[in-house]
Amino acid sequence: MPIRFAYSFPEDCPLHLDGPVVSIYFKTHRMSQQFKTDQKSFKNHIKEAKKQLESMSDSKKVQAIIKPLEQLLMETSFWIYNQEGCAIFANKDETVVYRLFEPVEDLVVVSDSVYVKPLVRMNQIDLHYFIIGLSKDAFDCYEVYNETITPFMFDETINKTLKEVLGAEKTESFMTHGNYSHVSNRGTFHGHGGRKEESDIDTEKFFRYVDKTISTHITSIQPFPLVLCSLAKNQQMYRRFAKDKNLLSEGIDTSFESLTLEEMRLKGHEILKKSLTKHYKKIQQQAKSALASNRFSEQINEIISAIDDNRIERLYIQEGKTLSGVIDWENKNYIYQDNQNDVYEDLAELCILRSIPIYILPESFMPTSSNLSAIINK
Repeated sequence: MPIRFAYSFPEDCPLHLDGPVVSIYFKTHRMSQQFKTDQKSFKNHIKEAKKQLESMSDSKKVQAIIKPLEQLLMETSFWIYNQEGCAIFANKDETVVYRLFEPVEDLVVVSDSVYVKPLVRMNQIDLHYFIIGLSKDAFDCYEVYNETITPFMFDETINKTLKEVLGAEKTESFMTHGNYSHVSNRGTFHGHGGRKEESDIDTEKFFRYVDKTISTHITSIQPFPLVLCSLAKNQQMYRRFAKDKNLLSEGIDTSFESLTLEEMRLKGHEILKKSLTKHYKKIQQQAKSALASNRFSEQINEIISAIDDNRIERLYIQEGKTLSGVIDWENKNYIYQDNQNDVYEDLAELCILRSIPIYILPESFMPTSSNLSAIINK
């Protein structure tokens, strides 16, 4: 049974998995020296998942689900590179793994579908992007998630310097000896391909390699924004050849080697927030157009009913807001209760399961002053 790595949520979340589905969430460690601790934790979670499965499935189906998890447990290469947490979803046909950039409470759930609520909560505020550090003869890449920045772990076969990439293909200048003068018998040397020309040819080859490498190993798998950090003259040249559609038009016009990781993250955040502002304004305008055409609601009971009847187009929730209580789906209304359950999170989860777009927006970009609103078909 295949094991698949997922990166974006909810786009590649395995909502299609039929039950029984095992959903496992657990803390992990960035330091590779602690991988045995993570393995031990996962081993205990497998035991718990097996116990729950045995109470509701036949032994053949249980083995089909558990076997890939046990194989993953023994795969050392998986455990030596981790983030702050991990989410794993498995049924008899597929196993899907998310590496998480924030800690998560350890949890094992066996049910008829994937349990996504922790991922909904985790992805409400999400600055996730990559920074390419580039010079004329070297590059590196850094992954940024909210307040953390870490060097991207390329496969050891990936070359990251011009010298390694071009090797014997490095453009050489060449000289010819000829006598073009009728006055002198002395030969004259003529250079073909000056140093600047040679340098530009090699830099172009190197930059094309960098663009292809980033696209192949990062953005084709994790299609998040790219911020280029390089001197202005390198930025101009790189952008002439770059084909990666994730590359943002604004970059950090500074040598990446002169910045600390934290300085790079802060400059990257400035650029990402400008890009997000444009995105949020577009979302806000779409919502206001729906409001003008009477396809909009701020009433929670009307929104609950629209979700239940599959009449909702988009859901908007204000960033950082929660609502205690429960949803009475039989009567399609909200009931206040002084509990730990977040009704906004419940609504977001249901929208994700039904492939309905949800937007967690800052207060200044909400369509109205309400914490919750939606475009619905009335």
